[in-house]
Amino acid sequence: MSQVDDPSWNYCHLAVSAVQQIGIRENLQTVGDVSANSLVYFKSWLGCFVISTELATDHGFPPPMSSAAGRLPGIKSYMQPYFSDEFWARCELQEYSIRVSTILSGISPSQLQMSLLGLLERDLDSLGARVQNPLPQRYHIDFLAAKLRLCAIPLLALKSRETEKSSNTQERAAWYRGFHAAVQLTSIYSSLLTPNTPSLADESSSHGIRKVGGVTVYYPKHLSRVLCIAGMYLTKFLAMGQDLEPQERILARNQIKEVYETFLAWSTEELDEPFRTARMIRLLSRHAEDKISSAYFSDSSGDPSATIVDDGLKIARKIRERTAAIPSTLGLTMRPTNSTIQSLTTNLVASESHTRPSITENSLSEWNDWLPNTYDDLLGFLASPSNNFFDEPWTQL
Repeated sequence: MSQVDDPSWNYCHLAVSAVQQIGIRENLQTVGDVSANSLVYFKSWLGCFVISTELATDHGFPPPMSSAAGRLPGIKSYMQPYFSDEFWARCELQEYSIRVSTILSGISPSQLQMSLLGLLERDLDSLGARVQNPLPQRYHIDFLAAKLRLCAIPLLALKSRETEKSSNTQERAAWYRGFHAAVQLTSIYSSLLTPNTPSLADESSSHGIRKVGGVTVYYPKHLSRVLCIAGMYLTKFLAMGQDLEPQERILARNQIKEVYETFLAWSTEELDEPFRTARMIRLLSRHAEDKISSAYFSDSSGDPSATIVDDGLKIARKIRERTAAIPSTLGLTMRPTNSTIQSLTTNLVASESHTRPSITENSLSEWNDWLPNTYDDLLGFLASPSNNFFDEPWTQL
């Protein structure tokens, strides 16, 4: 559990490649009984289609089976009796995600027209309206995640807290729809926690092993990514919303704390992925309302991050650099002046050169070269024992 490299993309790549190679020999033209071999293949194809698309959209990458998505209606005609209506509704959501990925390919968040975003949201809402109420929990999570990814796009393109005041009504409405989606996701995940999950008091302040009692429940990788997206969105929303109502600000803080607690509850040992993700959320929330650090939450480069998680990683890196640069530059006994901090901030922003590799031309076979894990940066610097500022009591929320 404490490994840094996440093999899920490697396994996903192998499974997708295998099912596509096998599919060359499968013929959908003959209607009739499905053979045992074809049944196994179709189930494998559907599993790869759903999981690979979920993971790809979580990362902001092109879904690997987008070119084969046209086969879904034919496979559904054979396999519909074998799966629930909820599963097929989830497949439709993945089809929608592929369409969105194709439409937005090559479009920067700063170039996206709000009219297009509104059209994509209406398409999503029409899908949700076709599913029985109340929405099944797993479908509801995927639906809210799709909405949150859309609503995060205009927030990623925000250049400063000052420009937030001049943003148009459509953009602000999108931010709030994303905020409500993140709040709903957080509430759903909190309800998933079992009664015997450990409390915050079980978190050790040292870098030893956390003892977790009771049965440990594991969730699909996609679900943990969605919760991380929700947590990152909430911290961004809190940092950029200068004129939030007091109750909205309090709600955002409380929801961030719930995300933090949920990841801690999922952790089985210190420095595993859920534990380090919890600390990442904690770091961002501590600095979201700080006058100096909150400047890092806006995009001043003109090249916004591809996803809200990438954005959070970039912000955390800048915060990390600032906390490391101030003591070494000024000395521990000196209090930095505003002009000095402003100079340091300017230099750090100017030196920020970490950008996501272009994926427009990358084929599926090249994924292993550069897609080990979006969280590698997070896991790398959060694993360092020098991060003792994480061991301070949680006082902000």
